[in-house]
This record gives sequence, C-alpha cells and structure tokens, in this order.
Amino acid sequence: MYQDLCMGCFQKMNGGIHCATCGWKRNREKNNATTLPMGTVVLQRYLIGRVLGQGGFGITYAAMDLHENRRVALKEYYPIDIASRSHNLDVVPISEEYVSVFEYGIQRFLEEAQALSRFSRHPGIVAVYNFFYSHQTAYMSMQFLEGSTWMKKIEDSGGRMSVTEAMNILLPALDALQAVHEVGMLHRDISPDNIIILPNKQVKLIDFGAARYAMKQQNQEFSIVFKPGYTPEEQYRSRGNRGPWSDLYSIAATFYRAITGKIPLDAMNRLGNDTLLPPSKNGVRISSGMEQAIMKALAVKGENRYQSVLEFKHALLQGNSAPVEIVPENKTLVWIGLLGAVFVLFVLMFLFLLLL
Repeated sequence: MYQDLCMGCFQKMNGGIHCATCGWKRNREKNNATTLPMGTVVLQRYLIGRVLGQGGFGITYAAMDLHENRRVALKEYYPIDIASRSHNLDVVPISEEYVSVFEYGIQRFLEEAQALSRFSRHPGIVAVYNFFYSHQTAYMSMQFLEGSTWMKKIEDSGGRMSVTEAMNILLPALDALQAVHEVGMLHRDISPDNIIILPNKQVKLIDFGAARYAMKQQNQEFSIVFKPGYTPEEQYRSRGNRGPWSDLYSIAATFYRAITGKIPLDAMNRLGNDTLLPPSKNGVRISSGMEQAIMKALAVKGENRYQSVLEFKHALLQGNSAPVEIVPENKTLVWIGLLGAVFVLFVLMFLFLLLL
C-alpha cells in the first residue's frame, strides 16, 4: 500500500528511485536489527520512514501520521545498552537483570513527553503532539522540523559568526529555556546540534535529555556520551548540584563556539587550572560587558554563574555597549600600522618646514 511513497517526505515517487521532492533514494538506507523496518505502521497510525537519528537511549524516525495526514518525527525509547528488538519488533530488556531499570526509563520517557507537550504552542520549543506505549516500549510524536542546526549555520558562516548574528539565535533560545525552567524542567543537553533554526528564522530547542540523565542516575552502567566543552562539571557527577545554571553553562558554551569558532575547554579540565580565553582574546569584536556576562555564565562552578535566564539576559543586554576592538593575532600588523603613521607625520613636518 505504501511501497511507492518516499520514506523521507512521504510523497509519491511514481516508481522512481530518487524522490523528486526531498532527494531520498530508494534502497540507499538499509534496515538494521535495532530499528523498525521502513513501512512499519505503529499503533495503526504512524507510518515509519527513514531514521533521522539514533543515540544511546532512543531512535527518531521520519513518520507519517495517517490520522492527521502530516509528517512527524517519531521518537522511540530504545536504551541500546540494556535492550534489543525481538522478531515481532518489540523492544525488550536483554536480561531479567535490567527489567526494572528498563521500565523505569519508560516512565521517565513518558513523563518527559507529557511535560514537553504543554509547550506545544511555544514558538521556541519543538512541539510534542502525542505520546503512547506500543511494541513494549514508549513513543512520542513530535513536530517535524525542516531547518538547520546552529552548528550547520556556524559551518556555513566559515566556522564562526558575528556577535550580532549569534545574538539573533541566542535570545529566542533563552526565551524558550526560560519557559522550560519556569515549570521546573531542565534541558540538560544544549549544544549547537540541539538548536534548530527554521527557514523563517524561528529558533527551536530540541532533544531534551532529562530522561537520559534520570536513567544514568538510576543505573551507573549506562553509557551517556557527554559533550566535552558544552557539559557543565556538575553533570559529570552523579551527585552534582544541577539547576538552571547548568543549562546556562551549555548555552553560553554554544554561543562561545559560535562567535569564536572554538569549542570551550572541557569543564572537567578547567577545575584545576582554568585557561579559557575570553572571546576578545580570540579576535572577536564584542562589548566588554557582554563578554563579562558570557564568561560568568561559563564559570566552572555553578554557584559562580547566573542562577536564572533572566539574570543572564539582563547582563547580556546591559553589557551590549562600548565595543572593544578585535585584538589582532599577528602583532606585525600593529607595528606596520605604527610605522606608517610615523612616516606620514614625518612627511607632513617636512612639508611644513619647506613652506617656512
């Protein structure tokens, strides 16, 4: 029934190999033992397409909501360390030892989906339409986002972008983060790959990591992949004091990467000897007040950072004045400029003496 549909955008392919709409190529992507086969229909409603992403705790598919006739991103709870897929496509623990933690993870996954569903109308947060239990695991149906990650925007700008360009992304991302914090949630996984900019310039937070970290705390055997440079030190520790200041570290690190072209030194490597250079020392034209705000948000210890999004935003906007010049990395250019100025002054004095 669905054999002639593109598994990327779900438009008809009319027997072709390449999709004329999105470029997806039939038979380019092979199903594997962990993912649902393309063409599977979950809950008699969601037609499974290509895999959009796969991590340690879940798989995200392009899917078609057959009831609403719209493309969605369908995220499946699949903790790869402790689960496998059976012959009938169910996701099951690999042994009795992991049954309780597997079930604990399902509950956290569904709780996170329920919490995120309240933001379905928020312009800065990916909308969660539905969440449910099927194939012995949990799913959430989300808004399908067509756009570029902040990381892709940075790469397209030659490796870094101006402070003004980056602020146009940072401020709406902070607004979304503030809404999340106001209901007692944390994102826990902010990086340039988890902020999407849509074609209309709208900024969206995606891929919240609360359920993953809850499972890590429940069972230390889980292999969460931390993102060096973006993860605050307290998230490396099972008893670290996490709060809004943790997300502020990650989003400030993302901004730092955008304007300097460099990933900040990993927080754990800064504990003993903090050698993180401020943006101006990396040749960035930025106001001194804004630079101070960024560096405070990037403080190694949580208590030394801003404690809320409002504090951070206020400091950023207050400090956006009195720009400092780029510090040239090649000091020879400075000397050339000074010698040129001396030469011009000498010529002017010589001409003045001639006129006398």
